[in-house]
Amino acid sequence: MKRIFAAVLAGMLLLAGCSGGGKTVLLDVYQPELPEIVLTSQIGLLIDGSGNLYSWGYDDYNAGSEGYGKTSLGQGKEVLYNNIPTEIYSGVAFAESGSRGVTKSGELIEWGKLLEDDSCVPVVVRENVAKMNWILYLTKDHELWTIPAQEDLLQKEAYADSGELVLTDVRDFLSGYTYFALKDDGSVWTFLINGYGEIVERPKKLLDDVVKLYSGNSTTSAALFLKDDETLWSYGGNEYGQCGNGEHGDFDVKTQDCVVTEPYQMAENVTEAWANSDTTYYLTADNSLYACGKNFNDLLMLGENGQMNPYDFPAFTATPVLLMENVRQMQQSGEGFFVLKTDNTLWSWGYADKGILGGGVCYEGDDLSAGNFSDRKKAKEALYSQPTQIMKNVERLFTETAGLYFVQKTDGSIWYWGFGSIYVDKEDDWDKQETAWQNAEGEYISAYLKYYIIPTPVEFSIETFFQNALDSIAAREGIDTAQYQAVKYIDE
Repeated sequence: MKRIFAAVLAGMLLLAGCSGGGKTVLLDVYQPELPEIVLTSQIGLLIDGSGNLYSWGYDDYNAGSEGYGKTSLGQGKEVLYNNIPTEIYSGVAFAESGSRGVTKSGELIEWGKLLEDDSCVPVVVRENVAKMNWILYLTKDHELWTIPAQEDLLQKEAYADSGELVLTDVRDFLSGYTYFALKDDGSVWTFLINGYGEIVERPKKLLDDVVKLYSGNSTTSAALFLKDDETLWSYGGNEYGQCGNGEHGDFDVKTQDCVVTEPYQMAENVTEAWANSDTTYYLTADNSLYACGKNFNDLLMLGENGQMNPYDFPAFTATPVLLMENVRQMQQSGEGFFVLKTDNTLWSWGYADKGILGGGVCYEGDDLSAGNFSDRKKAKEALYSQPTQIMKNVERLFTETAGLYFVQKTDGSIWYWGFGSIYVDKEDDWDKQETAWQNAEGEYISAYLKYYIIPTPVEFSIETFFQNALDSIAAREGIDTAQYQAVKYIDE
C-alpha cells in the first residue's frame, strides 16, 4: 500500500533555527531510505544505495500511445520495452513513476513529457528543488509551486514556463483527497489545482500544530494529520468509515455522500500512519496497529479468533479496531496484507492464488490470465492464506510496489516474490494476453505481457531479475525461454 509522501521532519531542517539577519533556513532534499523501489503495472524504478536510477518495463511514449499520462522508461527514443533494470541517471535522491525525479543536489529531472521532440532521457528542468510529485514541487527556499503533469496544447503558457506559486514558508505537501501544504509554523492549508498546473482554488487554512501528513493517492482517500501532541486527525473521504468517526456513506465512491469537512481526532499516542483509497491505518507508541474503513476480503479480520473469512465478513468498520500487536511497519496492497513485526519477522495474509503473499501457496496451473483468476474466485476455488510468518531478519518493507513485493533484510540484501510480468514480442505464440498500443501514424506497435509467479522470496539483483522471471515461466509451462529477448527497439 502506498504511503504518499509522508513528511520526514528529521533532516528536513538541517540547520536548526535561523542564521544571522533572519535568513530562512534551506530545506534539505527529501531523501527516503535507499535503496528505493517503485513498481507499477508498466514501469519499474530502482534507486540503488549510491543514487543510481534504473528503469525497466514498457515505454508507451515511444510506442506513440495517445492520451494523458503516458509513461517513459527514460532510455532514449528507440526502446519499446526493456525487461532488465537499466541505469538512466546518477546522483538521484528519489523518483516517481510519472517520469520525474530529484537529484541529491536539488535538480528536478524528467523525461517523456513533451508532445514532440522529447529525447526520452532525463533532463534538468528546475533547480533548487527539495521535493516533488506529479504536479507540485517544493523549493529549498520553502516555496511550493505547481508544474504541469506533461506538455498539453491547452496550456496557457509554454510548457517550460508553466507553473504557479501556491504558498511560501512551506516545509511539506501531499496530494490525495485534495492538495495539502504543511507550513513552517505547523499549519495545514488546502487548495485545488488542475492537470495543467493552474490553481483552481486558492489556499485556505485547515488546522494547526501538525508535524506529518498522510494520504492515499485517490480523491476518495482520507487525509491524516499527526499533531505535535501525537494525536491523529482525519479529514476527507469517508465512504467506508475510513475517517474513524463512526459514520459512513452508501459504499458508492461515485456519490461521495460521506465526507469529513472538519478535521476529526481519531486517535492518541500515534507514531505512524498509512492510508489507501478507502482504508486507514495507524501505529501507536506501544506498536499496536489499528485500522478502519473498507474490509476488503476480510483483510482486517473482523471475524473471530484473528482469522480471515473471505466469503462471509463485515464490509467495513467505521471505528478503529486493533489489527495486530508488536508491529513496526505494514503494507496493504491489492489483495494482500504484510506486517513487519518488532522482532524483524515478516507476516502476510490474504488472497494467495497469484503467489503475492510469499508463503508458497499459489495456483499451480499454467493459465495465469485475468479471466482464469476471476473464474476461480466466482467458483470459490481461489486460494487464501491466514496470517503466516514468511521471513525472518527483515529490516524494512518497500511500500511503493504492487504485484511483486520487496523487502530489505538486516544484512542489506533485497528479496522479492509475487505475481510479475515481462514484455515479449507479438510473435511469441505462448502468450495468453495481448496489450497493444497505437503510434502516431495509426500503426499498432504490440507487445505481449507474459505473467509469472515467484511464490517464495528470492534474492534480488539486477543481473538475475529477468532470468528469474524466465526460469519461473519455464518451470511452470515447460517452455524454452532462451529465444526471448530482454529488450525490443521501435525499428525491429
